[in-house]
Amino acid sequence: MKQLGPTHLWTSPLGLAAAPPSKSPNKASLGYAGATLFPEGAADSARVAANDEFVVTVEKDLAAIEQIWRNFERRAVGSVFQSFDCISNWQGTIGSGEKVLPHIVLGRAVDGRVLFLLPFGITRRFGLSVLTWLGGRQADLKGGLFDEDFLHGLDEVQWTGIWRHIRARLPGFDVLHLCDQPARLGTARNPFVTKRKLVQPDQSHSTHLTGDWEGSYKAKRSGSSRRVERARLRKLEAEGKVVFEIAHDRTTANALMERLFSDKAKSLARLGVSDPFTDQAVREFYLRYAQHTYPRGQAHISALMLNGKPISIVWGLAFRGRFHYLLTTYDSAYRQMSPGRLHLNELIRWSLANGFDRFDFGVGEQDYKYDWCEDHTALFTAIVGRTLVGRAAAFVLRAKLRLKRKIKTSKILWSLAHTIRVQILNTRTRQSA
Repeated sequence: MKQLGPTHLWTSPLGLAAAPPSKSPNKASLGYAGATLFPEGAADSARVAANDEFVVTVEKDLAAIEQIWRNFERRAVGSVFQSFDCISNWQGTIGSGEKVLPHIVLGRAVDGRVLFLLPFGITRRFGLSVLTWLGGRQADLKGGLFDEDFLHGLDEVQWTGIWRHIRARLPGFDVLHLCDQPARLGTARNPFVTKRKLVQPDQSHSTHLTGDWEGSYKAKRSGSSRRVERARLRKLEAEGKVVFEIAHDRTTANALMERLFSDKAKSLARLGVSDPFTDQAVREFYLRYAQHTYPRGQAHISALMLNGKPISIVWGLAFRGRFHYLLTTYDSAYRQMSPGRLHLNELIRWSLANGFDRFDFGVGEQDYKYDWCEDHTALFTAIVGRTLVGRAAAFVLRAKLRLKRKIKTSKILWSLAHTIRVQILNTRTRQSA
């Protein structure tokens, strides 16, 4: 096996090398009120108990820790967006093109048990060195993977000491910018979400899947909504044969993805949003993922077909019993029949039939998500300057995020922003024509 990156033994305040306690951690010790994740100056104040040690490794080569990573993600708390497949695919396409340098922090007990894996990246923005999570815009949720028992046992002082130690092993950087972080990981608090957090304008939405489709459909959707959707389905069936299909081979997957890119460009243009798929690296990220479809891989690509042609396409991810509904598009010629909503129904039906216990609708404040979802997860950003110029940049970034939240939570401001965005995009289109 290839030798891992820089390694350091550190005296642990957690007693991690000892046998696991037979009782649950003291709940009173789990509070994070007033926690300081990114302490300045001051000597390490973490309490040290006994002589237990754990190992911190910083690895720049993802392939060198692939098997460790894959084994850990099967039991760790975190999300599909921190899995090896997702991060390595993103780094191999988008990340490398943006010159993001991976710095994967591994924390392990001396007996070899992995306790946390933090997929950091360091990049340059406006001449500054910035520490971020890997995954970019393609990762709805960002952060690390953690052993749940380890996470439950952390208190404020302990994590502060651990973070100081991790920071000392990383190269210097001007700004720490960690976004899209949920407040909780599993049933434990996320140690990266502290009093210095900023609330983002959008939430992540999900629903717990139980029972069968008919029961879930009746529980979540009103009688009038169900009647409207059945009427729309009958209208579609009057046009021809309607079939829900899942791509299981590369040829079908690639064909659906190319159609998705094309339809998405048109729908984004109507909204005044530039098309991200003009970037070849972004296209390659999705196409590479599509080479290994569920159940052999995580990618799940499906379509609602009318007479053999796709009128709605969804690119999602399936991971550890959770379906992630991520990238969607539909043929605008059939807008009145809501093919996207009908397709969503079929995906939820399929997820229930195949033993999934959670359906994740992703980030965004569309009304239909509130029809289905009972869990709404706020996301947080931490922005901290580490140098003089970094602190100035952090001030600007925090102000920008606050302004974005104000605009997106105001119907008047959001409508105005949308109108301006459409006008700008139309002007650019005319100039490039």
